[in-house]
Amino acid sequence: MAGKGHRQVTVTIKGVDVKCDPDPAQCYWITGPDNIRWVFPDPPPGVEQVVIEWQNPGPPFRAEPMFHGMGAQPSTVGSRLPDLVSFGNNQIQGRYKYAVICLDANGKVVAQVDPGGNNDPQPPN
Repeated sequence: MAGKGHRQVTVTIKGVDVKCDPDPAQCYWITGPDNIRWVFPDPPPGVEQVVIEWQNPGPPFRAEPMFHGMGAQPSTVGSRLPDLVSFGNNQIQGRYKYAVICLDANGKVVAQVDPGGNNDPQPPN
């Protein structure tokens, strides 16, 4: 999962409320961080898995995913859920929409939110 670092997005789950910080997440493919690492501190007992799903809601958002791949790595925040780690920034400038979907042990959606992400070559001067 090579790149220029990861923007950490902290996903807080309280009942059916899900919040991402920061929202939107900002990536810069030239200077970095160029990927995202989603972390899930203290998830409630009913959440057994979290899925990140790229969406195509139409303009002003881009239709394609912001990244070419997604993987899981051990939690960096002491969570029982693994961190989800994007890789392969598509290097296409724009705004992207994604959903954070929380599932129970049976695969039923118990909470979700659809924040956004911005992708630019580098920070403004």
